[in-house]
Amino acid sequence: MRPLEWFNLLYPGAEAGWITLSYKRDAATRQDLNDPFLTEWVHVSALDRAGQRAEALADEYNVYFGVGLRRERLADGQRGTSQDVGTLPGLWVEVDCATGVHASGKAYFPSKQDARAFLDALPHRPSAIVDSGGGLHAYWLFRELWEFEADERDYAAALLRGWQGFIRSRAEAAGYAVDYTHDLARVLRPAGTWNRKNGRPVPVQPLWTDGPRYNPSDFEEFAEYESPQVRDTLQAFTLRADAQPPALKFAALRENDRRFRDTWDGRRKDLKDSSPSGVCMALASIAATAGWTDQEIADLLAAWRAQAGAKTKPAGWYALTLGKARQTQLAPAQSRAAAERLEEAAEPDEMLAVLSEMVGFRVLRLVRFFILDPSGATTDPSYMLYTEAGAVRFDSADELLSRTIFRNRIAGHLQRYVEISAKDWPAVAKALLAVAVTVEAPIETSEYEQVRQHIAEYLEHMGVCEDPVHAYDGHMALQMDGALWFSISRFAEWCRIRKGVRAGFRNLPTLLTAIGSRKRVMDNLLRGGKRAKLVFWSTP
Repeated sequence: MRPLEWFNLLYPGAEAGWITLSYKRDAATRQDLNDPFLTEWVHVSALDRAGQRAEALADEYNVYFGVGLRRERLADGQRGTSQDVGTLPGLWVEVDCATGVHASGKAYFPSKQDARAFLDALPHRPSAIVDSGGGLHAYWLFRELWEFEADERDYAAALLRGWQGFIRSRAEAAGYAVDYTHDLARVLRPAGTWNRKNGRPVPVQPLWTDGPRYNPSDFEEFAEYESPQVRDTLQAFTLRADAQPPALKFAALRENDRRFRDTWDGRRKDLKDSSPSGVCMALASIAATAGWTDQEIADLLAAWRAQAGAKTKPAGWYALTLGKARQTQLAPAQSRAAAERLEEAAEPDEMLAVLSEMVGFRVLRLVRFFILDPSGATTDPSYMLYTEAGAVRFDSADELLSRTIFRNRIAGHLQRYVEISAKDWPAVAKALLAVAVTVEAPIETSEYEQVRQHIAEYLEHMGVCEDPVHAYDGHMALQMDGALWFSISRFAEWCRIRKGVRAGFRNLPTLLTAIGSRKRVMDNLLRGGKRAKLVFWSTP
């Protein structure tokens, strides 16, 4: 199979989006070890050119293509991130083998025959499998290209992440490793090129391409959502082909709420987003505030989309929309009433209960602790807020008592927006200080142990690649010299958003050095058309 045939298999009839063709010499022949990936952009309507360029480049380079089509063309040298992807031909996974070009210390499948037998035994048979030279690339292609709207990107990511997670768990149960490749901007080798990784060309060729095709909804049961609330919401409603909102509630809300009536009728002038998804978000928020159930709101949205002729959405999209609507459900009057009860509460447990009601999630405990820095000196107090979803850390009283920092930290950790007015915040801040209990720093709060745990979790969820620029821009780990390396700034950003830890800790470079991590500076890299310097740290 030639590259053009491969692209025609993946993108039949595509009219919108861009294919990225990235290429790089193998390590044995390139003169500059920092020689970066080069990237060309070809519009998907010109598949002939994409196939010709991939075939020509393969005579000299390792060639990769972005499986997900990018919405718009970016500057030369850039390949885009997951946020730039707008169309998927299907889902995929990369299964490496111990006997291939990718051979390493990991417990990969012993042979490609073993890997193929494993893929054949999955509940969904791959549509196509490509022998990449180092292992197998399996694809589950959709019946139609999935050109998703911006609000569907999280759902697409959840399907890919969940399906790969299921495959990894099955592989681990059999004693084998499968790497993380679930970023939407993933690049893989196109069929019809050559794997020149170790200086001896190995053909990249399909093993089969006639497997069944699927709908995205076929993978719904495997979806892995970042927010536990979304998973719970999925159990609370059923999509119905003939869905209609509850008649009495609909009539009452339409009669008494002008915003609801104008939104349903398409006459809202103040909507920032007047797309079908924006209208549904507005309807869901109003209905949630009015006390409708998840099933009633799902029926409402399905009925509006049907009468408006809008595109059908999967259950995961409804769950994400309902989750966002619930985040803003707490009305200002309820918030003020809770603030008054906070002032009256006398016992810590009572204050925790009222505080939980006001912030919209259950607060289990708030502890104040002191730790020693590397010199042995005692630091200022830090705080750990324990919730049902885990612990959120604040490195000072200033952070804990800042309404902006508190809301942003909780949003990053729990994936929900906390609606607390400036008027109510003093009562919340007072309650936070009142319920805080001073303890000795538990083992898990040691900065050295904490950063080590966070690095392990960070790398577990990251994709892996061998290009430093792509690793940095794509928030992935860099595989180099038999080790995994990561960007300290990307890691700190992840800690802030996902773990609720202040970016940078107190002195992250010092902490990394203390636990055995090594720093490596890579100069003269081509990034965004300009020469750049990137810094990576090894895993401890």
